[in-house]
Amino acid sequence: MKVRIRGYRKEDLKKIEEIWLKGNREAHAFVSEEFFLEHLPMLGELLPKVTVLVSEEEDTVTGFLGMEDGFILGLFVDPVKQGQGIGRKLLQEAKRKTDTLTLKAFVKNKRAVAFYIREGFTQTGTELDETTGEEEVTFVWKK
Repeated sequence: MKVRIRGYRKEDLKKIEEIWLKGNREAHAFVSEEFFLEHLPMLGELLPKVTVLVSEEEDTVTGFLGMEDGFILGLFVDPVKQGQGIGRKLLQEAKRKTDTLTLKAFVKNKRAVAFYIREGFTQTGTELDETTGEEEVTFVWKK
């Protein structure tokens, strides 16, 4: 399948919400379901205000990356499509657009931590996320 990276369109919202919710449930089982359901409506408000890269195969959204001023707000790939290089392609496009990228990932999300290290990010510190009470690691990538 040919993966295409493009900008966000309003009609992507439903599929992005679905991927976001499924991805959070799988990657962050240590955070309550209520937390994600409470924050889901914010996606529709946030996405038009930030840079969103969307991956698609045959007109179906398979993942997305949201960022603002070089800070990656989230990178999600449909769980059935993970491990196929989609996350890497989204990240490569984000790297092409800026000289420095920063993000935070939960320490317990071992898969994400390993992914960002593999993709050339450096860990710069850890802190407690106040909304979840979970420890987060901060990553930075520079061109």
